[in-house]
Amino acid sequence: MTLEWVGSIPGKREYRRFVGDYVLNQNDIIAQEPFHDRIAFGGWSIDLHPPQGMYAEASGSKHMHADGNYHIPYRSLYTANVGNLLFDGRNISASHVAFGTTRVMATCAVIGEAAGTAASLCAAKGVSPREIYRSHLQELQQTLLRQDASVIGLRHEDERDLARLAQVSASSFRSSISVDKPHEAYRLERDAAILFPVDPAVEPLTGILAFEKGAVPNASANLEEHDENQLVVAWSMKAAVRQPFCFKVKGRTEAYAPEKAVGGYKRPFGGPNMWTSEPIGPEREAWLQLTWEHEISMKEIMLTWNDDVNEDLINLHHHRTSFDIIPELVKSYRIEARVQRQWRVATSVGDNRSRSNRIRMKEPVLADALRIVIEETNGAPCAELVEIRVY
Repeated sequence: MTLEWVGSIPGKREYRRFVGDYVLNQNDIIAQEPFHDRIAFGGWSIDLHPPQGMYAEASGSKHMHADGNYHIPYRSLYTANVGNLLFDGRNISASHVAFGTTRVMATCAVIGEAAGTAASLCAAKGVSPREIYRSHLQELQQTLLRQDASVIGLRHEDERDLARLAQVSASSFRSSISVDKPHEAYRLERDAAILFPVDPAVEPLTGILAFEKGAVPNASANLEEHDENQLVVAWSMKAAVRQPFCFKVKGRTEAYAPEKAVGGYKRPFGGPNMWTSEPIGPEREAWLQLTWEHEISMKEIMLTWNDDVNEDLINLHHHRTSFDIIPELVKSYRIEARVQRQWRVATSVGDNRSRSNRIRMKEPVLADALRIVIEETNGAPCAELVEIRVY
């Protein structure tokens, strides 16, 4: 193979940006402003490069970090003075400093899904992007949630979802929080911290998990300048990813109860927001059941499995995971419906690698109960279901 052509004009991080009804700024990023019209989120630092480029004497990039993910408002996705223009990616309505984080590709991608969904609603309703904000914002947000879009802190409120009317039960759920078996010895040379769900209340007994203070940075200060007083810089979890320190939490937790699968949140927000079973095996399947007072007609079932949104899948390729499929994803399962007091297998799924599964029935199924039976995961010991919807 011979290289025949190469681009003569290098690409630039900076880009032309349009002015929308709202200009996202650095204060919104740092404060993690909870916009009522949020349609996407970002997580990269505000990453600013010196205008002198390679001739700059300062660090190659200066980073400012929020204390976590931040929200992006819909009003930054349509122009203030052209009635039918939506935009996404690097040209959204943002200040130069805010652009230092919104410009990264994964964030551009989730903004693109929101803009495309808004454009579809505009075409279907014959209205402008601004009118979507004024009169159809909830429909836009709920549509995004139904698509499993990257939106944090919004609750599913689709009244058509029959799962919201059901009583939820399960074969088991994780009712205690502990790590009993160490992966390897680790010399504790820095302050450490633990993050775990509290639902409804627990008393920490002992232990360390996930974070250590003052970890060695990935790059030298000549390349990247970070403020060590910012929390996400001071505390790192790189040394403990999938290798948590042993700890135990005293008391019983409801953080992984069956009801979490219909709780309305599809991503971590004040808790894991998922049902997690006790360990399963070849002779010990796990199941989650929905039961209705009367028969319902089921045409479609939507399942969202845990794919560990905390896993570092950065596209810079500086590391590779030890697995090809996210272990927490359920690999094989079957769906059973209780029809006239008899359990029947409606469908079976094997070799699943996807977070979102949509199962459409060939014919509507009349049943008063539905059961998701998990047979095997892709390596994790427990079944983990984020959400189930029934239409």
